[in-house]
Amino acid sequence: KTYWNGFMVRGLKAQRDFKVRFEDSDDNLLEEGDLRIIQSTGLPAIFIETFSGNMDAINADKEYRERGSIFVTDENGEVDTAQKLEYLKGHGNTSWEMDKKAYRFKLSNEAQVLGLGESKKWVLISNYDYASEEKNMLVYDMANSIGLKGTPSFKYTEVYFNGQYQGL
Repeated sequence: KTYWNGFMVRGLKAQRDFKVRFEDSDDNLLEEGDLRIIQSTGLPAIFIETFSGNMDAINADKEYRERGSIFVTDENGEVDTAQKLEYLKGHGNTSWEMDKKAYRFKLSNEAQVLGLGESKKWVLISNYDYASEEKNMLVYDMANSIGLKGTPSFKYTEVYFNGQYQGL
């Protein structure tokens, strides 16, 4: 079942775009716009919109920086963080050559994103293959469990760039 503002909505499919109109009881237009239905796995989600509306320049040059905005929801779909990005850029060396890329972004203000501590600078690691996903989780968990200083905090999230699902 799909709910929107407390009302059950039937027949809407995930990853589809719809035009919506909001009218008052006299049929006067209050607002209209686009609506995208997404389906969540129950993980937190990060939605990044770039100023240009695409990732072409960023993916062509790892050092290229583009402004944008970020909207983060927690596991329950509640808003965790919403603000402007000073920049989004590529991240990594060998991993930058992979099909699924890693990115670095800087928030306009420090924030405690998904309970991971307060910072302005964040990294989205792509974990391009299953082996690196498992390795990173195992190593970070082990380092945190023994109290190794400087161990990064992490959380799996779903990632969307300009409305397009990118995966974990």
